[in-house]
Amino acid sequence: MMWREHLRTLVDSNGFQRFIVAVIVLNAITLGQETSGETATQFGGLLHAVDRADAVATAAILDEVRALRLELAELRRNTNP
Repeated sequence: MMWREHLRTLVDSNGFQRFIVAVIVLNAITLGQETSGETATQFGGLLHAVDRADAVATAAILDEVRALRLELAELRRNTNP
C-alpha cells in the first residue's frame, strides 16, 4: 500500500476525526480564555502554547487537503484526455 493510501486510511478513521474535533473545540476554548484578562494573565504561556500547537495542526490538515486536491486534479487529467 502506498503512503498516500495509508494516509487516507488514517484521515478517514474515527480516531482521527475525533482528534480533529478535539483540536477545534480546544481552539475555541483557548480563544475564549484569551479574551479574559485574568485568565490570560494567569495562563498566558499555556494558552499561547496551545494556540501554536493548534496552528501547526491546522496547517498540516490544510496542507494535506491541498495535496489531495492536486492529486485528484492529476488523476482527472490522466483519465480524461
